[in-house]
Amino acid sequence: MKTADEAVVIAAEGTSNSLSDTSSYAGNAKGPSAALASSADLTVGGKGELKVTGNANDGISSSDGLVVTGGKISVSALDDAVRGQDYVVIAGGTLDVNGKGNGIKSENETKSGRGYVLVTGGDLTINGGSSNAVNAKTEIVIAGGNIKIAGSKGGHRGGARPPLQGAGRRQKRPTTASTPPASGPGSPSPEASGVWTPGATA
Repeated sequence: MKTADEAVVIAAEGTSNSLSDTSSYAGNAKGPSAALASSADLTVGGKGELKVTGNANDGISSSDGLVVTGGKISVSALDDAVRGQDYVVIAGGTLDVNGKGNGIKSENETKSGRGYVLVTGGDLTINGGSSNAVNAKTEIVIAGGNIKIAGSKGGHRGGARPPLQGAGRRQKRPTTASTPPASGPGSPSPEASGVWTPGATA
């Protein structure tokens, strides 16, 4: 999806869907950055099943923000399984992600309030392969849901503070207080419950 203000992908209830890309492209043609790629904000949800396989690079990727609201989603990729340039927000669903690079990644470090991963709900199993299960340039915020780090070389990496203390165990952190973001849906505030601070333990 190249031209849009926002893109939405819905896995309809009772359906089983799959999406994959090729491992190479003819001639010097440059393929998309992921099997499911969007240049705009991308929301993935629904009550059905979605299997995404990134054979060339990433699995699901947005050049802006990526939000997952529901569905039973499994993603495997040659590089990063789930990537949002500005942010990744997991609000619901069942996710099984396996990236040979990172499991979940957000990497915008040039704009204020960007480059974070926020989990408010859902059941996640994450394998980060040769890099990190969760990799964020600024913050990793756990405000709900259940997370299991199935395996990775680095475990987790957050730029602003050390998140996911005790990574590798199933986590559940309900939100008790949160300040609405100045920019970006679900953007974390320093006061929000579940923002890991130095010295915190799980």
